[in-house]
Amino acid sequence: MSKLYHEIVMPTLKGVGQIALINSALTGALFLIALLIHDSLEISKSGWALSNGGYTLATLLGALSSLAIARLLKANNTTIEKGVYGYNGALVGLACATFFEPSGSLKFVIIAGASCTSILMYCWRWKTPAFTFPFLITIAAIFLLNQWLNLPLTPTILASVESNEVANNPYISAYPFLLSALNGVGQVLFQQGLLFSVIVITGLYLHSTKVGTWAIVGSSMGLLFGGFVGWLEVNVLTLSASSSSALLQGLFGFNGALIALALCQFKGYSNTMILIGTVVASALTWLGYLLGLTLLTFPFVVTAWAMIISKTAIRLTRFKRQNHSMTSVKKLAP
Repeated sequence: MSKLYHEIVMPTLKGVGQIALINSALTGALFLIALLIHDSLEISKSGWALSNGGYTLATLLGALSSLAIARLLKANNTTIEKGVYGYNGALVGLACATFFEPSGSLKFVIIAGASCTSILMYCWRWKTPAFTFPFLITIAAIFLLNQWLNLPLTPTILASVESNEVANNPYISAYPFLLSALNGVGQVLFQQGLLFSVIVITGLYLHSTKVGTWAIVGSSMGLLFGGFVGWLEVNVLTLSASSSSALLQGLFGFNGALIALALCQFKGYSNTMILIGTVVASALTWLGYLLGLTLLTFPFVVTAWAMIISKTAIRLTRFKRQNHSMTSVKKLAP
């Protein structure tokens, strides 16, 4: 029983938590609770199973599949225990359950896709972290292969806020900016909704107040950037509470939240640098929107890599200058 707990349960929960770049089983458990509650709302509408919109089971199936492959590959055990081999697989499960209609073959696609993310992680040799790049490659391949897989897409990829909920909820009507910022954090798991997002944010705050706060700030920056550039021609402080509002759903906030989550946990990044990162990620998200592209977490990954490489380059330049100065001083010395 203890072996099962330490080798399967804990790495799986941490893998789910690592979706938000957090090495915490408690955070992962709260994410699963949020998904389970989200599923329970789906149950009341159309019944429930993995083949019927089960985000929780899809996430677990993806995380467990990637964990199993990591064990077979005999990957570094410490890395496995931190959940590093679980979150890309969990994201594949979540994305498949979000973008594709339930079908008998969907579970096999999730298993195969999640397994591929572990292989990609195992083969990753760059010094910069892979982040969600294995997930992006895998989900792109699934979409490209879908002409042979014949997985039916959901009627709309954009999540929607129930119009009755919007109309009847005074908090949503009165504080649309706040709801959008919260939803931006919830969209880290490709879902939205006030209760769902609050549970996700609670999981972040239980890990660290700093992490939870930066996630909300990062999401808000994405929303503010959208308003600054005239996104959808709306005033971000008085968002129209309509079910078609992509801003309200937080779709333009989660990349800002992710980059803030990453940089605030890395050493050597000032608050200014973190804010710059959120702006860059938001700009890339905006560009994708203009081009009609579904970029998912691509803006976050590119921005994170750029920030890490830039910081390294600046540090090396300073080091070379210091060495050059010291050499010059020695030459001048009698």
